[in-house]
Amino acid sequence: MSLQTIKMAFLANFSKVKVSRIIAPASHRGKSVQQLKAKQKPIRAYSSDVKVLEVKNCAKTTNTEIKCGIDRKLFTPGPVMVSDRVKRAMLHDVGTRHADFTYVIKFIRQALLQVANVTSDSHTAVLLNGSGTMATEAMLQTVIPRKDKKMLVMVNGIYGQRIGQLCNKLNINCDVISHDLTLLEQRLSSADDIIGVMAVQCETSSGMINPVEEIGSVVKGISPDCLYFVDAVTSFGAIPVRMTNIDFLISCANKSLQSVPGISFVVADKETLQKHRGKGSGMVLDVADQCDELDRTGQFRFTPPTHAMLAFKEALLEHIKEGRVEGRAKRFRDNASTLKSEMTKMGFRQLIDDEKNPNGYFVTSFVHPINPLFVFEEFYQRLSDRGHVICPDRSNLPNSFRIGCMGDLYPRDMQNLVDCIEVVCSDMGINLPMDNRPL
Repeated sequence: MSLQTIKMAFLANFSKVKVSRIIAPASHRGKSVQQLKAKQKPIRAYSSDVKVLEVKNCAKTTNTEIKCGIDRKLFTPGPVMVSDRVKRAMLHDVGTRHADFTYVIKFIRQALLQVANVTSDSHTAVLLNGSGTMATEAMLQTVIPRKDKKMLVMVNGIYGQRIGQLCNKLNINCDVISHDLTLLEQRLSSADDIIGVMAVQCETSSGMINPVEEIGSVVKGISPDCLYFVDAVTSFGAIPVRMTNIDFLISCANKSLQSVPGISFVVADKETLQKHRGKGSGMVLDVADQCDELDRTGQFRFTPPTHAMLAFKEALLEHIKEGRVEGRAKRFRDNASTLKSEMTKMGFRQLIDDEKNPNGYFVTSFVHPINPLFVFEEFYQRLSDRGHVICPDRSNLPNSFRIGCMGDLYPRDMQNLVDCIEVVCSDMGINLPMDNRPL
Protein backbone atom coordinates (compact mmCIF):
# COMPACT_ATOMS: atom_id res chain seq x y z
CA MET A 1 0.00 0.00 0.00
CA SER A 2 1.42 3.40 -0.97
CA LEU A 3 1.88 6.29 1.44
CA GLN A 4 -0.64 8.34 -0.52
CA THR A 5 -3.26 5.59 -0.18
CA ILE A 6 -2.69 5.43 3.58
CA LYS A 7 -3.10 9.19 3.90
CA MET A 8 -6.30 9.21 1.86
CA ALA A 9 -7.75 6.36 3.95
CA PHE A 10 -6.88 8.13 7.21
CA LEU A 11 -8.48 11.40 6.17
CA ALA A 12 -11.54 9.69 4.74
CA ASN A 13 -12.20 7.84 7.98
CA PHE A 14 -11.30 10.46 10.57
CA SER A 15 -11.85 13.86 8.97
CA LYS A 16 -15.19 15.48 8.23
CA VAL A 17 -13.77 17.54 5.39
CA LYS A 18 -13.98 16.45 1.81
CA VAL A 19 -10.39 16.06 0.66
CA SER A 20 -9.69 16.96 -2.93
CA ARG A 21 -5.92 16.43 -3.05
CA ILE A 22 -2.96 15.63 -0.86
CA ILE A 23 0.17 17.78 -0.89
CA ALA A 24 3.23 15.95 0.42
CA PRO A 25 6.81 17.26 0.46
CA ALA A 26 8.90 16.18 -2.51
CA SER A 27 11.25 14.36 -0.15
CA HIS A 28 8.41 11.96 0.76
CA ARG A 29 7.63 10.76 -2.75
CA GLY A 30 8.64 7.24 -3.60
CA LYS A 31 9.55 6.32 -0.01
CA SER A 32 7.95 3.65 2.16
CA VAL A 33 5.93 4.24 5.31
CA GLN A 34 8.76 2.74 7.37
CA GLN A 35 11.27 5.20 5.92
CA LEU A 36 9.03 8.15 6.73
CA LYS A 37 7.64 7.00 10.07
CA ALA A 38 10.31 8.65 12.20
CA LYS A 39 10.13 12.01 10.42
CA GLN A 40 6.47 12.77 11.33
CA LYS A 41 6.15 15.51 8.71
CA PRO A 42 2.94 17.58 8.59
CA ILE A 43 0.16 16.42 6.30
CA ARG A 44 -1.86 19.13 4.58
CA ALA A 45 -5.27 18.55 3.11
CA TYR A 46 -6.88 21.14 0.84
CA SER A 47 -10.62 21.12 0.37
CA SER A 48 -13.61 23.33 -0.28
CA ASP A 49 -14.51 23.29 3.43
CA VAL A 50 -11.29 24.47 5.05
CA LYS A 51 -8.25 26.20 3.68
CA VAL A 52 -5.61 24.20 5.53
CA LEU A 53 -5.77 21.35 7.99
CA GLU A 54 -2.33 20.91 9.48
CA VAL A 55 -1.69 18.05 11.88
CA LYS A 56 1.27 18.87 14.07
CA ASN A 57 2.37 20.01 17.50
CA CYS A 58 2.35 23.78 17.41
CA ALA A 59 3.24 26.44 19.91
CA LYS A 60 1.61 29.20 17.89
CA THR A 61 -1.00 29.05 15.16
CA THR A 62 -2.44 31.21 12.44
CA ASN A 63 -6.10 31.58 11.67
CA THR A 64 -5.85 28.75 9.10
CA GLU A 65 -4.45 26.13 11.45
CA ILE A 66 -6.16 23.81 13.88
CA LYS A 67 -4.14 23.46 17.08
CA CYS A 68 -3.25 19.97 18.22
CA GLY A 69 -1.32 18.62 21.15
CA ILE A 70 -1.09 21.85 23.16
CA ASP A 71 -1.13 21.28 26.90
CA ARG A 72 -0.85 24.33 29.12
CA LYS A 73 -1.19 24.38 32.87
CA LEU A 74 -4.53 25.87 33.89
CA PHE A 75 -4.44 28.09 36.96
CA THR A 76 -8.15 28.82 36.74
CA PRO A 77 -11.17 28.04 38.95
CA GLY A 78 -12.66 25.80 36.29
CA PRO A 79 -12.63 23.94 34.15
CA VAL A 80 -9.55 22.77 36.01
CA MET A 81 -6.60 20.53 35.29
CA VAL A 82 -7.53 16.85 35.46
CA SER A 83 -5.27 13.84 35.85
CA ASP A 84 -4.28 11.43 33.11
CA ARG A 85 -6.28 8.77 34.94
CA VAL A 86 -9.46 10.80 34.55
CA LYS A 87 -8.73 11.52 30.89
CA ARG A 88 -8.04 7.85 30.12
CA ALA A 89 -11.43 6.87 31.49
CA MET A 90 -13.04 8.65 28.53
CA LEU A 91 -11.31 6.35 26.02
CA HIS A 92 -13.99 3.72 26.63
CA ASP A 93 -17.48 3.50 25.18
CA VAL A 94 -20.46 2.35 27.20
CA GLY A 95 -24.13 1.85 26.47
CA THR A 96 -26.42 4.30 28.23
CA ARG A 97 -28.85 1.53 29.27
CA HIS A 98 -26.23 -1.10 30.02
CA ALA A 99 -25.79 -2.45 33.52
CA ASP A 100 -22.19 -1.19 33.57
CA PHE A 101 -23.35 2.38 33.09
CA THR A 102 -26.16 1.99 35.60
CA TYR A 103 -23.51 1.03 38.14
CA VAL A 104 -21.49 4.15 37.27
CA ILE A 105 -24.54 6.35 37.90
CA LYS A 106 -25.27 4.61 41.20
CA PHE A 107 -21.64 4.92 42.33
CA ILE A 108 -21.48 8.64 41.53
CA ARG A 109 -24.76 9.44 43.30
CA GLN A 110 -23.70 7.60 46.44
CA ALA A 111 -20.22 9.14 46.40
CA LEU A 112 -21.68 12.65 46.18
CA LEU A 113 -23.83 12.02 49.24
CA GLN A 114 -20.70 10.91 51.10
CA VAL A 115 -18.88 14.10 50.10
CA ALA A 116 -21.87 16.07 51.47
CA ASN A 117 -21.77 13.93 54.63
CA VAL A 118 -25.42 12.87 54.32
CA THR A 119 -27.18 9.56 53.64
CA SER A 120 -29.77 8.37 51.16
CA ASP A 121 -32.31 8.15 53.98
CA SER A 122 -32.77 11.91 53.98
CA HIS A 123 -31.03 13.21 50.84
CA THR A 124 -30.61 12.47 47.16
CA ALA A 125 -28.02 13.41 44.55
CA VAL A 126 -29.66 14.37 41.26
CA LEU A 127 -27.33 14.27 38.25
CA LEU A 128 -27.88 16.64 35.34
CA ASN A 129 -26.25 17.36 32.00
CA GLY A 130 -24.56 20.74 31.77
CA SER A 131 -22.85 23.40 33.84
CA GLY A 132 -23.36 24.49 37.43
CA THR A 133 -25.27 27.53 36.20
CA MET A 134 -27.63 25.24 34.33
CA ALA A 135 -28.26 23.24 37.50
CA THR A 136 -28.99 26.47 39.37
CA GLU A 137 -31.57 27.46 36.78
CA ALA A 138 -33.06 23.96 36.84
CA MET A 139 -33.38 23.96 40.63
CA LEU A 140 -34.93 27.40 40.83
CA GLN A 141 -37.47 26.77 38.10
CA THR A 142 -38.44 23.43 39.66
CA VAL A 143 -39.40 24.64 43.15
CA ILE A 144 -39.90 28.44 43.11
CA PRO A 145 -43.31 29.83 42.09
CA ARG A 146 -43.53 32.71 39.63
CA LYS A 147 -46.16 34.72 41.52
CA ASP A 148 -46.72 36.10 45.01
CA LYS A 149 -43.50 34.78 46.54
CA LYS A 150 -39.98 36.22 46.36
CA MET A 151 -36.37 34.99 46.28
CA LEU A 152 -33.67 36.74 48.30
CA VAL A 153 -30.18 36.46 46.77
CA MET A 154 -27.09 37.41 48.75
CA VAL A 155 -24.48 38.98 46.50
CA ASN A 156 -20.85 40.06 46.78
CA GLY A 157 -19.58 39.25 43.32
CA ILE A 158 -20.30 38.29 39.71
CA TYR A 159 -21.69 34.82 40.41
CA GLY A 160 -24.16 36.05 42.99
CA GLN A 161 -25.29 38.65 40.47
CA ARG A 162 -25.79 35.88 37.92
CA ILE A 163 -28.28 34.14 40.21
CA GLY A 164 -30.28 37.35 40.34
CA GLN A 165 -30.19 37.48 36.54
CA LEU A 166 -31.45 33.90 36.36
CA CYS A 167 -34.38 34.77 38.59
CA ASN A 168 -35.26 37.69 36.35
CA LYS A 169 -35.10 35.49 33.24
CA LEU A 170 -37.37 32.96 34.92
CA ASN A 171 -39.83 35.69 35.98
CA ILE A 172 -39.18 34.91 39.62
CA ASN A 173 -39.59 37.89 41.94
CA CYS A 174 -36.16 38.53 43.37
CA ASP A 175 -34.41 40.96 45.70
CA VAL A 176 -30.62 41.20 45.87
CA ILE A 177 -28.90 42.07 49.15
CA SER A 178 -25.30 42.26 50.32
CA HIS A 179 -23.66 39.58 52.46
CA ASP A 180 -24.69 41.06 55.79
CA LEU A 181 -26.25 38.77 58.38
CA THR A 182 -27.90 41.68 60.21
CA LEU A 183 -29.51 42.87 56.99
CA LEU A 184 -30.65 39.32 56.25
CA GLU A 185 -32.27 39.07 59.68
CA GLN A 186 -34.09 42.36 59.12
CA ARG A 187 -35.42 41.33 55.71
CA LEU A 188 -36.63 37.93 56.88
CA SER A 189 -38.23 39.37 60.00
CA SER A 190 -40.07 42.14 58.16
CA ALA A 191 -41.37 40.21 55.15
CA ASP A 192 -43.72 37.24 54.85
CA ASP A 193 -43.38 36.73 51.08
CA ILE A 194 -39.80 35.40 50.94
CA ILE A 195 -39.91 31.76 49.89
CA GLY A 196 -36.20 31.21 49.40
CA VAL A 197 -32.70 32.52 50.11
CA MET A 198 -29.62 31.71 48.03
CA ALA A 199 -25.94 32.32 48.69
CA VAL A 200 -22.69 31.44 46.93
CA GLN A 201 -20.18 29.60 49.10
CA CYS A 202 -17.08 30.54 47.07
CA GLU A 203 -17.56 33.80 45.16
CA THR A 204 -15.10 32.87 42.44
CA SER A 205 -14.86 36.34 40.95
CA SER A 206 -12.81 37.37 44.00
CA GLY A 207 -12.05 34.16 45.89
CA MET A 208 -14.16 35.18 48.90
CA ILE A 209 -15.60 32.34 51.00
CA ASN A 210 -19.02 33.23 52.36
CA PRO A 211 -20.38 31.85 55.68
CA VAL A 212 -23.12 29.68 54.19
CA GLU A 213 -23.69 27.70 57.39
CA GLU A 214 -24.21 30.85 59.45
CA ILE A 215 -26.56 32.16 56.78
CA GLY A 216 -28.52 28.91 56.95
CA SER A 217 -28.85 29.21 60.72
CA VAL A 218 -30.29 32.72 60.35
CA VAL A 219 -32.71 31.66 57.60
CA LYS A 220 -34.11 28.62 59.41
CA GLY A 221 -34.04 30.35 62.79
CA ILE A 222 -36.36 33.10 61.60
CA SER A 223 -38.32 31.32 58.87
CA PRO A 224 -38.13 27.51 59.14
CA ASP A 225 -40.20 26.96 55.98
CA CYS A 226 -38.03 29.27 53.86
CA LEU A 227 -36.00 27.33 51.29
CA TYR A 228 -32.24 27.70 51.49
CA PHE A 229 -30.11 27.18 48.38
CA VAL A 230 -26.31 27.08 48.32
CA ASP A 231 -24.22 27.53 45.19
CA ALA A 232 -21.22 25.32 45.98
CA VAL A 233 -20.16 25.05 42.36
CA THR A 234 -16.51 25.89 43.02
CA SER A 235 -16.07 24.67 46.58
CA PHE A 236 -17.89 21.34 46.89
CA GLY A 237 -15.38 18.61 47.59
CA ALA A 238 -12.65 20.77 49.10
CA ILE A 239 -14.31 22.53 52.01
CA PRO A 240 -16.43 20.89 54.73
CA VAL A 241 -20.12 21.67 54.60
CA ARG A 242 -22.96 20.75 56.95
CA MET A 243 -26.28 20.21 55.22
CA THR A 244 -28.28 20.76 58.42
CA ASN A 245 -30.06 23.90 57.19
CA ILE A 246 -29.42 23.55 53.45
CA ASP A 247 -32.32 22.35 51.34
CA PHE A 248 -30.55 22.34 47.98
CA LEU A 249 -26.80 22.37 47.32
CA ILE A 250 -25.73 22.87 43.71
CA SER A 251 -22.36 21.99 42.22
CA CYS A 252 -20.65 20.37 39.23
CA ALA A 253 -17.94 17.88 38.32
CA ASN A 254 -15.29 20.17 36.84
CA LYS A 255 -14.20 22.21 39.85
CA SER A 256 -12.95 20.86 43.19
CA LEU A 257 -13.89 17.30 42.25
CA GLN A 258 -11.42 17.55 39.35
CA SER A 259 -13.37 15.97 36.50
CA VAL A 260 -14.24 17.21 33.03
CA PRO A 261 -17.09 19.62 32.19
CA GLY A 262 -20.53 18.37 31.26
CA ILE A 263 -22.09 17.20 34.54
CA SER A 264 -23.79 19.17 37.28
CA PHE A 265 -25.80 17.96 40.23
CA VAL A 266 -28.04 18.92 43.14
CA VAL A 267 -27.76 17.41 46.61
CA ALA A 268 -31.34 17.81 47.80
CA ASP A 269 -33.38 17.14 50.90
CA LYS A 270 -35.78 14.46 49.65
CA GLU A 271 -38.87 15.60 51.53
CA THR A 272 -38.39 19.25 50.58
CA LEU A 273 -37.87 18.46 46.90
CA GLN A 274 -41.08 16.45 46.69
CA LYS A 275 -43.06 19.02 48.68
CA HIS A 276 -42.12 21.95 46.44
CA ARG A 277 -41.89 20.29 43.02
CA GLY A 278 -43.96 21.24 40.00
CA LYS A 279 -43.48 25.00 39.97
CA GLY A 280 -41.79 25.15 36.56
CA SER A 281 -43.20 24.84 33.06
CA GLY A 282 -40.15 23.19 31.52
CA MET A 283 -39.43 19.53 30.90
CA VAL A 284 -35.67 19.06 30.47
CA LEU A 285 -34.76 21.21 33.48
CA ASP A 286 -37.16 19.56 35.93
CA VAL A 287 -34.95 18.32 38.77
CA ALA A 288 -37.77 16.42 40.49
CA ASP A 289 -38.65 14.48 37.34
CA GLN A 290 -34.96 13.70 36.81
CA CYS A 291 -34.75 12.45 40.39
CA ASP A 292 -37.79 10.21 39.89
CA GLU A 293 -36.27 8.60 36.81
CA LEU A 294 -32.90 8.07 38.47
CA ASP A 295 -34.59 6.42 41.45
CA ARG A 296 -36.97 4.31 39.36
CA THR A 297 -34.66 3.05 36.60
CA GLY A 298 -31.16 4.13 37.60
CA GLN A 299 -30.98 6.06 34.33
CA PHE A 300 -31.16 9.62 32.99
CA ARG A 301 -34.38 10.66 31.30
CA PHE A 302 -32.48 11.86 28.24
CA THR A 303 -29.08 11.10 26.72
CA PRO A 304 -26.40 11.30 29.43
CA PRO A 305 -22.79 12.42 28.84
CA THR A 306 -21.43 8.88 29.05
CA HIS A 307 -17.74 9.63 28.62
CA ALA A 308 -17.87 12.50 31.10
CA MET A 309 -19.63 10.20 33.56
CA LEU A 310 -16.86 7.61 33.26
CA ALA A 311 -14.36 10.38 33.94
CA PHE A 312 -16.39 11.61 36.92
CA LYS A 313 -16.35 8.17 38.50
CA GLU A 314 -12.55 8.06 38.28
CA ALA A 315 -12.30 11.59 39.65
CA LEU A 316 -14.38 10.59 42.68
CA LEU A 317 -12.14 7.57 43.25
CA GLU A 318 -9.17 9.94 43.19
CA HIS A 319 -10.96 12.15 45.68
CA ILE A 320 -11.37 9.21 48.05
CA LYS A 321 -7.74 8.16 47.62
CA GLU A 322 -6.47 11.67 48.38
CA GLY A 323 -8.31 11.75 51.70
CA ARG A 324 -11.71 13.07 50.63
CA VAL A 325 -12.59 16.67 51.54
CA GLU A 326 -9.82 17.09 54.11
CA GLY A 327 -7.10 15.74 51.82
CA ARG A 328 -8.12 17.84 48.87
CA ALA A 329 -8.48 20.95 51.00
CA LYS A 330 -4.95 20.47 52.35
CA ARG A 331 -3.41 20.35 48.87
CA PHE A 332 -5.37 23.39 47.67
CA ARG A 333 -4.33 25.23 50.82
CA ASP A 334 -0.69 24.29 50.25
CA ASN A 335 -0.98 25.51 46.66
CA ALA A 336 -2.44 28.83 47.78
CA SER A 337 0.20 29.24 50.47
CA THR A 338 3.01 28.81 47.95
CA LEU A 339 1.38 31.23 45.51
CA LYS A 340 0.59 33.95 48.04
CA SER A 341 4.01 33.80 49.70
CA GLU A 342 5.96 34.05 46.44
CA MET A 343 3.70 36.71 44.92
CA THR A 344 4.07 38.83 48.07
CA LYS A 345 7.84 38.61 47.79
CA MET A 346 7.59 40.05 44.27
CA GLY A 347 5.44 42.93 45.51
CA PHE A 348 2.00 41.78 44.36
CA ARG A 349 -0.82 42.61 46.78
CA GLN A 350 -3.87 40.43 47.45
CA LEU A 351 -7.29 41.94 46.85
CA ILE A 352 -8.65 40.26 50.01
CA ASP A 353 -6.42 39.77 53.06
CA ASP A 354 -6.13 36.27 54.50
CA GLU A 355 -7.45 37.54 57.83
CA LYS A 356 -10.76 38.35 56.15
CA ASN A 357 -10.78 35.21 54.03
CA PRO A 358 -8.95 32.40 55.86
CA ASN A 359 -10.41 29.66 53.65
CA GLY A 360 -9.73 31.45 50.37
CA TYR A 361 -7.54 28.73 48.92
CA PHE A 362 -9.51 28.10 45.74
CA VAL A 363 -8.63 31.24 43.82
CA THR A 364 -6.69 34.35 44.81
CA SER A 365 -7.18 37.83 43.37
CA PHE A 366 -4.25 40.23 43.11
CA VAL A 367 -4.43 43.98 42.61
CA HIS A 368 -2.94 45.31 39.40
CA PRO A 369 0.51 46.73 40.16
CA ILE A 370 0.84 50.50 40.28
CA ASN A 371 3.21 50.50 37.33
CA PRO A 372 2.51 51.89 33.86
CA LEU A 373 4.49 49.02 32.33
CA PHE A 374 2.03 46.46 33.70
CA VAL A 375 -0.62 45.78 31.07
CA PHE A 376 -2.70 42.78 32.04
CA GLU A 377 -3.44 41.64 28.50
CA GLU A 378 0.29 41.47 27.74
CA PHE A 379 1.02 39.82 31.10
CA TYR A 380 -1.65 37.20 30.43
CA GLN A 381 -0.43 36.45 26.90
CA ARG A 382 3.21 36.17 27.89
CA LEU A 383 2.28 33.66 30.60
CA SER A 384 0.17 31.73 28.11
CA ASP A 385 3.02 31.65 25.61
CA ARG A 386 5.13 30.06 28.34
CA GLY A 387 2.50 27.41 29.03
CA HIS A 388 0.66 28.93 32.02
CA VAL A 389 -2.99 30.06 31.75
CA ILE A 390 -4.51 32.27 34.44
CA CYS A 391 -8.00 33.79 34.52
CA PRO A 392 -8.71 36.10 31.57
CA ASP A 393 -9.45 39.76 32.13
CA ARG A 394 -13.16 39.63 31.28
CA SER A 395 -13.91 37.44 34.30
CA ASN A 396 -11.93 39.44 36.87
CA LEU A 397 -13.04 42.24 39.14
CA PRO A 398 -11.84 45.69 37.94
CA ASN A 399 -8.11 46.36 38.35
CA SER A 400 -7.37 42.88 39.62
CA PHE A 401 -6.47 39.46 38.26
CA ARG A 402 -7.10 35.96 39.55
CA ILE A 403 -5.00 32.84 39.86
CA GLY A 404 -6.59 29.49 40.66
CA CYS A 405 -5.02 27.02 43.08
CA MET A 406 -7.40 24.13 42.40
CA GLY A 407 -7.50 21.18 40.05
CA ASP A 408 -4.71 18.67 39.46
CA LEU A 409 -2.06 21.15 40.61
CA TYR A 410 0.57 20.85 43.31
CA PRO A 411 2.89 23.27 45.13
CA ARG A 412 5.63 22.57 42.57
CA ASP A 413 3.25 23.78 39.84
CA MET A 414 2.58 26.98 41.78
CA GLN A 415 6.33 27.50 42.17
CA ASN A 416 6.82 27.03 38.42
CA LEU A 417 4.11 29.61 37.79
CA VAL A 418 5.61 32.27 40.06
CA ASP A 419 9.05 31.63 38.57
CA CYS A 420 7.49 32.26 35.16
CA ILE A 421 5.75 35.41 36.45
CA GLU A 422 9.13 36.71 37.60
CA VAL A 423 10.58 36.15 34.12
CA VAL A 424 7.55 37.73 32.43
CA CYS A 425 7.77 40.81 34.64
CA SER A 426 11.45 41.13 33.73
CA ASP A 427 10.61 40.85 30.03
CA MET A 428 8.02 43.62 30.48
CA GLY A 429 10.62 45.87 32.11
CA ILE A 430 9.01 45.67 35.56
CA ASN A 431 11.54 45.71 38.37
CA LEU A 432 10.93 43.33 41.28
CA PRO A 433 10.09 43.53 44.08
CA MET A 434 7.50 46.19 43.30
CA ASP A 435 6.24 48.86 45.64
CA ASN A 436 2.55 48.01 45.40
CA ARG A 437 1.31 49.48 48.65
CA PRO A 438 -2.22 50.94 48.65
CA LEU A 439 -2.35 54.59 47.60
